[in-house]
Amino acid sequence: MSADPVSSDERAFILEYLGKNHSDEPLRSVHSVMEHLPKKLAFFNSKPARRLFAITNYRIFIFSGGKKSLSNDKPRDFHLYDVADIELEGNLLIIRTRPNKIPKISTNSLVSSSSGNNSPQVLTSPQLSSPSPLSSPVLNAPEEMNVIRFQPPPGVWPVLVSDIVNSFQLINYLFPPEFACLLKVGGTKLPTEDPPEWTKPNGFFEVYKAHSNYFKAPLNSEFMHHLQSLFTSNNTDLDLSEAIGIEAKSESAINLWPLFASLRFDEYFLSIILRKTSRKEAIHLLADVMRTNNTLTRIYFENCGSDEKYFVELAWSLRANPNHSIQMIQISDVGFGSKAAANLGEALEGFTHGLKVLELSNCSITTKGIQLLFHHLTRNWGLSLSIEHLNFGGGNSFDKEGSCALDNWISAMKSHSKLKQIRLQNSELQVNSLPNLRELEHIVHLDLSGSKIDGGVGCVGVAYVCEQAKNLERIVLANCGLVKESLEPIHEAILGNITLKNLKYSLANNDLGAKGLSYLASTFQKCNNMNRFSCIDLTGIKGKDESLSEILESLTRVKGISKVILNRMVSKLSAKEVNNPGCLAKFVAETPSLQSLEVSNGFGRHYILPLLTSLGNNSHLKSLNISGNALGDKGFEELGTFLRTNSSVYELNLDDNRITLTGLVSLRNSLTNNKTVCRLTTPIVDFEKILASETASEKKLAATRLFTEIQIHSDKNALENSSWNQVSDSLAEFTEKEFTTPSTLEPLCPVPDDVGLGLIRTPSSDDIAKQRSSIYMP
Repeated sequence: MSADPVSSDERAFILEYLGKNHSDEPLRSVHSVMEHLPKKLAFFNSKPARRLFAITNYRIFIFSGGKKSLSNDKPRDFHLYDVADIELEGNLLIIRTRPNKIPKISTNSLVSSSSGNNSPQVLTSPQLSSPSPLSSPVLNAPEEMNVIRFQPPPGVWPVLVSDIVNSFQLINYLFPPEFACLLKVGGTKLPTEDPPEWTKPNGFFEVYKAHSNYFKAPLNSEFMHHLQSLFTSNNTDLDLSEAIGIEAKSESAINLWPLFASLRFDEYFLSIILRKTSRKEAIHLLADVMRTNNTLTRIYFENCGSDEKYFVELAWSLRANPNHSIQMIQISDVGFGSKAAANLGEALEGFTHGLKVLELSNCSITTKGIQLLFHHLTRNWGLSLSIEHLNFGGGNSFDKEGSCALDNWISAMKSHSKLKQIRLQNSELQVNSLPNLRELEHIVHLDLSGSKIDGGVGCVGVAYVCEQAKNLERIVLANCGLVKESLEPIHEAILGNITLKNLKYSLANNDLGAKGLSYLASTFQKCNNMNRFSCIDLTGIKGKDESLSEILESLTRVKGISKVILNRMVSKLSAKEVNNPGCLAKFVAETPSLQSLEVSNGFGRHYILPLLTSLGNNSHLKSLNISGNALGDKGFEELGTFLRTNSSVYELNLDDNRITLTGLVSLRNSLTNNKTVCRLTTPIVDFEKILASETASEKKLAATRLFTEIQIHSDKNALENSSWNQVSDSLAEFTEKEFTTPSTLEPLCPVPDDVGLGLIRTPSSDDIAKQRSSIYMP
């Protein structure tokens, strides 16, 4: 039985239906066919029924034939991505499709396709709705498939199948054969069009639009513009934090499912970044991506709100895909946990290329998770030797066992480690259990903040690092419980290492007392002939007026000092007088190398106002932080004089100074004549207090207008001041630089014969086996 041809009225109806319900899907063709029910569904004398088979760029629609049925019956449809195989069986075409559903992560291994009786042709397509993204669709059980059996008119089936192929070719850019629809058509040559020659950006766009159609997610025009801007600027970092609509609660929130699905085989983007935005599904989707993506080199997720089980899935994905290219793992401020750490360690054990960055800061990893992770690292020395940046700071718990595991790992690498940066701040690290820090010959940045360093093994070990390191640029020993006696060996080692230059040195929040400050002052006095320090941070080291004057006097002798941080060093907000009110002004005037000064929270008017008065004609200070000093409206009058006359300060922080509406007016007026301040930390704390204290709506409105004008003026300066970019780059030298996403794949490091010798297995292999069920599985 042959179906009647498609009438003009039927075609017009289909076009109208698609225009109303699927406007993003241009119609490719319509074919009249006879549908045969599967045998198990056939009943009594049911006969083949005429159907209209409409093919668009993304879907296949099956309409009931006839004018009445066409109007009354809703068409069936399925996405081309759900097509598992097309088989010619006599004069029937059989299309098998997978049920449309959201994919779920599976731990199944990738399996190869098997062929039936006919030798199959391969038509690549993504397996978006397969229960396992790694399973070959042709191996899905028959009962999981929807089966459509139909009879085209004689000689029409090659054209019909070719139309399906031509639509597929528009949306399967870079999809590999193992993710394929099989054509079992007896080797018949099909009259298909040549596949389009997409560029990588264009190919990604087409696949993304197809996935958006699959998930029935409307395209976000702003996000499409964001993608276009990345492609136009050749930016291969997919930073979702900068995209409009990334906030989940926004009315224009981006649906992440089609975006991540489009990354599975993408070869354009090298990194994916999501910072300070809660999208719990992101890691789950990334795990799916990493089972097949072989191009991404960097994963950077910070405070994204995901759960531990999804990070375990991500680790499994890295294990399942030996061809991935991940070389930077940056995960922070999330509930990563010990199970994920152990599973990630097992994944790292199987890496066949190098790893530059391993950052798991503030990830709630216990000492057991840390032990297991480093245990796995000792099983892949080629990877261990390639790590340059290690960050486990904050929110993790090393304790003694974890500290010993880290020390054991460092010790076994001897002097061959490439570690340049090691950050272990606020992680319950036992520095006394890390004597092998001395092996880190290439260390550039060492942060042990929050770790107790006593006068024994701990301070000797840190001192040894400082004495031997030739490339050390930053050492952070904030809040380490240092006193004069434990500081001395470390400080003397720094001063005695003649290879150290322009060191950024933080001793913040240590209770050194008057004796410790006096000791520091005496040692700084000796630095007049060496560029030993570029930045010194003494935040929170409480001292009296005399200690402050002594420190400032000594810092004028430090050759090449560029930045000094003295926040919260004194508490003089309510003092009626101070012993040496001009010491800050004198220090700045006598230190021509100084570019940045922070004196916030506690200095008060008696110290700050003389400083502002002295800065009128200053030409070297570029950045000033005087926030939290209770300057009040009167102090802002003096600030106004400084702003009108100074032409060197580009960066200014003056928030939380207890001003009223009058102070805001003074600030706005003084900025009007200033062409230099390009980065102003707007006084948001003061602004909120002003709004809370004013009852009249017109005054609230006036405060809002002033606040806006202040910010606009500094932004205008930033655009018009030709020197700002250069100054900004200079000031950025004091902040930590962002990592550059790798663009090439680095191999594993060669492993010298002495690496791993004498390794103490901690924990033992038996312990690992006992803990596997509780730690490794989610």
